[in-house]
Amino acid sequence: MLATGSLEGLGILPSRVRTLQAFAEATQSGGFTYSYDRLRAISGIGPWTAEYIGMRAGATPTPFPRET
Repeated sequence: MLATGSLEGLGILPSRVRTLQAFAEATQSGGFTYSYDRLRAISGIGPWTAEYIGMRAGATPTPFPRET
């Protein structure tokens, strides 16, 4: 499982591993609904990334992430 598994050896920076694992933990229950503010509350997810996730998930009305 991504939330608790080891990502050692993949060449990912430790800070990004923590962000990926925090995101996986937040979404693993299946009850996660896209929210810009919920994503931004995860350490390591900035405005552009939150917008990009929303765009790819079909949760935002605009096809382009906002400028930061």
